[in-house]
Amino acid sequence: LVRKHLNAFRGNQRYFDRVMPQMALYLPHILTELEERDAPLELAFLPLIESGYNPAARAPSGGIAGMWQFTRGTGDALGIPRNSWYDGRFDAIVSTRSAADYLTDLRENFAGDWLLAIAAYNCGARTVSDALVRGRQQGKKGDFWSLQLNGRARDYVPELLALAEIFRHPERYDIELPVFADEPLLEAVTIDQPLSLKQAAELADIEVNTLRRLNPAYLRGVIPASGTYQLLLPTGTRNLFELALAASAPESLRSAAAGIAPATSVISKDRSNLEYRVKRGDTLSTIAHRHRVSVADVKVRNQLAADFLPVGKVLKIPGRPASHTR
Repeated sequence: LVRKHLNAFRGNQRYFDRVMPQMALYLPHILTELEERDAPLELAFLPLIESGYNPAARAPSGGIAGMWQFTRGTGDALGIPRNSWYDGRFDAIVSTRSAADYLTDLRENFAGDWLLAIAAYNCGARTVSDALVRGRQQGKKGDFWSLQLNGRARDYVPELLALAEIFRHPERYDIELPVFADEPLLEAVTIDQPLSLKQAAELADIEVNTLRRLNPAYLRGVIPASGTYQLLLPTGTRNLFELALAASAPESLRSAAAGIAPATSVISKDRSNLEYRVKRGDTLSTIAHRHRVSVADVKVRNQLAADFLPVGKVLKIPGRPASHTR
């Protein structure tokens, strides 16, 4: 079975040329999630099989979506957010985290057997469990290779193993693979206010179509008002984006997001005693710039000896009226 897929991939340079640019974008994040769970790094080839590493992929029926091709039911069971504004199945960060957790749980369900877990990811845990029962009744070993599975379910694991072999020894199969960059090509920024992707692209000084391709989870092109979300940006644009966002007037952001009320981190609007709760990604510089005060004034007002800001810390903002906050 593995050999069948090796022969199908052999010399198919066009396929690898097509999927490698997409894989280069998202592979670093996927590897990080797998390493954190001490999971086999070969699992990073699953999105190649599922979607060609396309976070916007949809099955023809429309019910299966994203890089990891989750059904609505599986996505809901895994707690992936989904509403008329946002579908986390299309979010490369959220869906990868969910897929890594799901695969790890499946492995535990099948007594540590990764091949059975991978098969169950494709065709369902119940299908694999039933096949194991039938196999044991027939005196078989109870591993993946003894399962009586049909069609795609039978080929899924062998195709993954074939890809792993090709990436280890591409020259044996007449394939030339690119050398991936040492540094990630994407970086994430946390957003907790409504923002249109069009204005986000302007703030980051990138093409809006680029931003949309990287962030297909925002179904209406707007980051919703409620909750905290992450926006994927090309590496090297995050600092510019954050500074530009901090300097933007709240009114213009609300207008760009079609009037959706923004979430706010300001916890006190008293004009003489404004307070701000530190969020992930905040720095003294961005907070001071956002509230149009100096870094030195913020440090003095809060008796800060260093620039480090723990998430959740409440800062007192000196001398600015509430109309300058967001």
